[in-house]
Amino acid sequence: MSELKLGITLAYLEEWEMRPPEWSAADLAGIDFIEIPGAALPADDAWTQALDAWRCEVGVHELMPARFIRQASAAEEPVRGNFRENFRERLRLAGRAGVRRISADFDLAQAGDDPAELERLAAMLPGFYQPLEEYQLTLLATARFPSALPEAWRKYPAVWNRLRFHRLGFALDVHIHEAAARELETELDVLIAGRRWELGLLRFHYEPELGNKLPARALAAAAGIYRKFGLPVTVTAAPLCLHPEALTRELAPIKALFDQVREMPTGADAATAAQL
Repeated sequence: MSELKLGITLAYLEEWEMRPPEWSAADLAGIDFIEIPGAALPADDAWTQALDAWRCEVGVHELMPARFIRQASAAEEPVRGNFRENFRERLRLAGRAGVRRISADFDLAQAGDDPAELERLAAMLPGFYQPLEEYQLTLLATARFPSALPEAWRKYPAVWNRLRFHRLGFALDVHIHEAAARELETELDVLIAGRRWELGLLRFHYEPELGNKLPARALAAAAGIYRKFGLPVTVTAAPLCLHPEALTRELAPIKALFDQVREMPTGADAATAAQL
């Protein structure tokens, strides 16, 4: 039986003061994993105390803003060299903070659609190998579902065959209210069957202040596809809130949602359950 972890991604808005929620370990009972924003690094005293208090595995979401990464990919030297060194230093900051999983958006959909972009990305990533090895980190490249590019997900296995490295993984940012859950299951089945390596992070994005809610059956069915292949998976709720206090209020509904997911089938019968 594969391992299922359930967690929270703290998707902060840029204009917020970058302060951690005042949660205790008891508040986070039932939460296995929490992702902090990359902008929280280097961790100040407030974040250091929060990470110590939470007592769960910690990851970093968006080590650097996606727009910076895309600009650097298209730039000439020395801009790319400066970017690589900045990115390496941020990996080291995360490693020293005790983080082991770090994500960044390298625009995989575009890399799958443009061979030249794929080669630029393939040339960039080896520059990060040294700190990944030094701190035993996994770098998760994110992709969006649904993608703005048609059939992008069918090209991801080929992208990963070109980028293959044992400390490089994959995270899928799921905007479940923009597409049917059945489409997500189809995409995951193709991705996981095509390349059984580190594909183990699913973020479900939603906007609770607009009335969005995450469907427990869709989360369980998605996790079930990983478990069908005997792979571990971490599923996070990623609420995008306009106000910081709304994020704090969302903790209780997320924990209740996860209780439902844990009670649902996440194996071969999960997809069937999602239709009931």
